[in-house]
Amino acid sequence: MKKIKNHSFIKLLYFLKSKTKSGEEGVALITALLVMMVTSTLAIAAFYVSLHSSSSSSIYQSRVKSIDAAQAGINLAYSQLQSSSLATFSSSSSCSISGSLATSGSNATTADYQVSISYYSSLPASGTGSCPFVSSTSNPYPVAAEITSSGYLASAPSNKRTMQSLVDLTPAPVFNNAIFSNSSLAIGNHLSLSGSSSNNANIYVNQNFTCSNNATIGGNVFVPSASGTATLSNSCNVNNNVWSTGDINLAGTANIGGNAISSSGSISLTNNSSITGNASAAGTVNVSSPATVSGNIYNHATLAAPPSQPFPQLSYSSAYNSWVNTGYTLNPTTSCSAAKTLINGWYGPGGKPPTGKELVVINTSTGCTLSFSNKTVLSVLHSLAVITNGSISISQNFNASSADGLAHQIAFIVPSTTDCSTGGNITIGQSVTFNSPLSTFFYTPCTSPGAITIGGHFTNSGTMYGGNIKLNNLFTMTYVSPSVPGAPPPVSNSFNVDIVYQREINPA
Repeated sequence: MKKIKNHSFIKLLYFLKSKTKSGEEGVALITALLVMMVTSTLAIAAFYVSLHSSSSSSIYQSRVKSIDAAQAGINLAYSQLQSSSLATFSSSSSCSISGSLATSGSNATTADYQVSISYYSSLPASGTGSCPFVSSTSNPYPVAAEITSSGYLASAPSNKRTMQSLVDLTPAPVFNNAIFSNSSLAIGNHLSLSGSSSNNANIYVNQNFTCSNNATIGGNVFVPSASGTATLSNSCNVNNNVWSTGDINLAGTANIGGNAISSSGSISLTNNSSITGNASAAGTVNVSSPATVSGNIYNHATLAAPPSQPFPQLSYSSAYNSWVNTGYTLNPTTSCSAAKTLINGWYGPGGKPPTGKELVVINTSTGCTLSFSNKTVLSVLHSLAVITNGSISISQNFNASSADGLAHQIAFIVPSTTDCSTGGNITIGQSVTFNSPLSTFFYTPCTSPGAITIGGHFTNSGTMYGGNIKLNNLFTMTYVSPSVPGAPPPVSNSFNVDIVYQREINPA
């Protein structure tokens, strides 16, 4: 057989013609043409399939970024509403929000969002909302708001997507965090903080938040201070969002189960740390492999600051008068030893249980320390509140439980008018347990030397508000919203934002 040295199409035809029998030259030519046509058709089809796939992928990516921008606008509106005041609602500046999100990587783009807000004075919301809100005696603030947020890429405006959300607005209760530290918060190993329902065990820190070593927080973390940062390392896990004014740093196997938001700083991930939701920063988001961000990354984003909450003030006289007005029996004392005798006489072994709720007020000129000794056992029937201008110390192996299996509260309160130079600390020793359904409320405005210091192996249900808080190893707490007669009214710039619905609507 003759060897083919030239593979061009013309040589192929010549070769076929030379090897066909007489009268069969046309059949070979037609066959070659058909082969060529099929090959060309397949090549053209493959090209258009590839072009279509590329175009579809581009459209899909722009639509995803558009909906993320719209969602960012919704979240920003939630934040604005949480920190609104009556003056804010009545201003036209509360009616709209705009901003942008810049993604990173080889396909970096900028997505913009435009938000409009309408207010309602009744529930269920009906008719057409208005903005700004016109207050009246019967309706001093709106009770609902409708948020509409559109996100789009300037390069693909036709792929605009719009989110809409209706929310109920109510003045936030003052003590609505599981842990509130007015300065720093130190967390030891093996912390477990759970919510009473879903992930509502929030932590609010007015300076720096530092978390490490096998900690699980069933809620959000807010760090609103202009100089505040959030640092998560080793195996610290926050189930919801971390929202900080300053930097957010993750290392080890730390994880944020929701979004990470740094409104004025940057976000950094190293080692095997991760963020399940989006990472948004006014600066940059830096991810060092193998660290991961499952959601989108937004650099140089326009972001709101975390909701601001002042430390609630519980004054001395108004506090105990309000407890009495809600059914507590007042027991004034001038020494810590007398107060301890009362409490052990009601709830200690062999004690005579009280017939109702008891309030013990300790008022001394120099302050004293109410101390519960090692291995104290209390069986609590009815709730107890202790208000002192001194300190409180609970030694190790303390155990308190409900005498009748019903929910009761023990409140330890150092009023905001206390001279912290003479006391004001709440110190808990090792292996202290408050058994559910018993709950506690710890409150002190003091910051030095320890304010609220919790020893290891602490088990509790309740709430803690302190000028400074230190939690040592093996801290376990379930958040229970406290009952605090005499608490100040909800501040004017703090509202609960409860989502009725959130949905995508037609951009038109």
